[in-house]
Amino acid sequence: MAKLITTSLIGAIEFYQTCPAHWKKDALKGLSNQLNRVKWEPTPAIQNGFDFEKRVELDSHKMKHMQSFELIGTDNYKSIVNKVFKGQFQRVTKKIVNIDGVEYCLYGRIDVYFPNKIVDLKTTGSYKKDKYLKTTQHLMYCYSENTNTFQYIIAEWDLYPTIKAVHIENYEMESREKTKEILFNRIRSAISFINKDERLKKAYNTTFCRF
Repeated sequence: MAKLITTSLIGAIEFYQTCPAHWKKDALKGLSNQLNRVKWEPTPAIQNGFDFEKRVELDSHKMKHMQSFELIGTDNYKSIVNKVFKGQFQRVTKKIVNIDGVEYCLYGRIDVYFPNKIVDLKTTGSYKKDKYLKTTQHLMYCYSENTNTFQYIIAEWDLYPTIKAVHIENYEMESREKTKEILFNRIRSAISFINKDERLKKAYNTTFCRF
């Protein structure tokens, strides 16, 4: 059976590796909990993000299927809904790849899928330019779906649910082979990190990969 790889797993590992020393303990606990599939309760900020995405999806669906529907909200909110209108929400992406003789399943759930573009919705209380382009999400999804264009749409809160600003971060997969090389190397690094810790290695192989 192929071993599971998700962008959240790689993100948790890379966060632990790069975070300040006084964050290491909590970062390692978060990674361990993810590998052990420990149930968790979302923070208010995370729950706000979930609720926002559900509202965008619902309003987009109503716009598509209800002729009399009138979109209500600020100009910032309407701009986001209009950008994802007619897209396919929560599309599962899955691709089996072989890295150094081991099969891995690249797995994720796409916020909004178009035939020529993938969109991911983000929310934040404080936006930092190009923050999301440092992650592996666009690399993995574009490679798995063989889609060249990826767009992060970020709603920055003034005070939830009021949107202060909407930010866009774009990624273009100019070379599939180059994207594959970068992505596979980051997966190699993540797996190497896990394999150096027997507890993490056991949790990954026996619990996390049981899907």
